[in-house]
Amino acid sequence: MSGRPPLLEVRGLTTTFSIGGVDVRAVRDVSFTLNRGEVVGLVGESGCGKSVTALSIMKLVPDPPGRITGGSVLLEGRDLLKMTASELRTIRGGRIAMVFQDPFSSLNPTMTVGDQIAEAIQAHAPVNRRQARQRAVELLRAVHMPSPEMRMRQYPHQISGGQRQRVMIAMAFAGDPELIIADEPTTALDVTVQAQVLALMEELRQRTGAAILLITHDLGVVAEACDRVMVMYAGQIVEEGNVEQLFRTPQHPYTQGLLASLPAMDGPRMARLPSIAGQPPALTDMRTGCAFADRCPKVMDVCRSVEPPLHVLGEGRASRCHLMGNGSRGQDAAPSGANPSSG
Repeated sequence: MSGRPPLLEVRGLTTTFSIGGVDVRAVRDVSFTLNRGEVVGLVGESGCGKSVTALSIMKLVPDPPGRITGGSVLLEGRDLLKMTASELRTIRGGRIAMVFQDPFSSLNPTMTVGDQIAEAIQAHAPVNRRQARQRAVELLRAVHMPSPEMRMRQYPHQISGGQRQRVMIAMAFAGDPELIIADEPTTALDVTVQAQVLALMEELRQRTGAAILLITHDLGVVAEACDRVMVMYAGQIVEEGNVEQLFRTPQHPYTQGLLASLPAMDGPRMARLPSIAGQPPALTDMRTGCAFADRCPKVMDVCRSVEPPLHVLGEGRASRCHLMGNGSRGQDAAPSGANPSSG
């Protein structure tokens, strides 16, 4: 990184939705940085605010019912949240691109694959239709699409789910972006195709130098693909660190619970995996104190009355837990099965 400022810097991002006349914060005071060329994972249960964070960064939260009520999103020092609609159009798909979870609903069923990729290219480059289609074939070849010239003439329903995701990745890289936001890009795919898609994104990252914000609920994907990871719970980042640190020595009780639920390759064959008791809190019923308190096996009185700050534990490491303020370090080693190499 050689002292260069981060590519993306999110500061105090807060996104609020109006639900039945009640304002609820789906994203609460989220801050992080993303450097050029690195892959950062954002992991957590469904409904924790991961996808809303991604949409907020792109300023794509539907208004109403949602609105960004605090913070800033700086792309090389420029606040995306203060840009006009016209300025944002040049950023989206150009400097920042998104890969969504469900490519079938993201692609236009009435247009061929080739026309959709060519349209994405022409939106961000001064090329004619013939040049755009030539570039589209090159992109399909770059994502290892079999018979790319033939696929150009096909419609989304005529290709497989894994191939549709390759088309989405090709479209994302069409504008030579500096940042890719991948929102659950492998969830709808079988395990073999998941591995192929992750390998493809890593190959393109190495080739282009693009940074990737990878949003997922799958800790195996994080272990396989990411340099750093942020754990989100109830709209907040509760722990962050590099992948090896976080998997080997998780500090927040929620992270410890997630990792304990991973099956161990060398564990008893029929052993019952532990689970985290209870359910995540409803955003419409957020109480004072730590959002994880009702599910936490290490809960203290202070947890129910005071919201914990994000304690910095060292370079790149932090945990939002009162235990850290007491000088504790959560645990000295990760639970069985938490080794990244087994993910």
